Amino acid sequence: MRGPQVVRITIDPMVRWDIDYIGFVYEVEPQPDYDFALSFAGEDRAYVEKVAELLRENGTTVFYDLHVQADLWGANLYEHLTEVYRDRARFVVLFASQHYRANVWPNLERRAAQAKALLTNASYILPARFDDTEIPGLLDTVGYLDLKRYSPAQLVGLLLEKLRSPKHGR
Repeated sequence: MRGPQVVRITIDPMVRWDIDYIGFVYEVEPQPDYDFALSFAGEDRAYVEKVAELLRENGTTVFYDLHVQADLWGANLYEHLTEVYRDRARFVVLFASQHYRANVWPNLERRAAQAKALLTNASYILPARFDDTEIPGLLDTVGYLDLKRYSPAQLVGLLLEKLRSPKHGR
């Protein structure tokens, strides 16, 4: 894990506070390895690759397959990708398209991200749409960005804003 870790301290109400003894239980919440994990179909790579490069240039950590080829080489991809998209990212950017819906690997990534989103109250999945294809489990009530209206640079600006938001980011 990188960076500082958050420590949550809970004081047991049954413990008497005095100079001899203070009882507490602590739980360490590991910080994510990646600020953003990008979930996309290979057919949409040209746009997503620009986003990945711009995010990296702006000092964020990004899970983008071409940046981590050595890690993926020989790995059990089903397990590795499930772990990344469920446990190791602060946000998952889901690039929805007809190609996304039709491909196996992006749908695995989506299901892993949805498992995490179900357990949190935060905006974990950030949908960005290339077209109006319906993506299973991605409800109409979730705010999304229409990529016909945003260049990769504009999208990165919004992602950086989201990351730095006190409510969501670091």
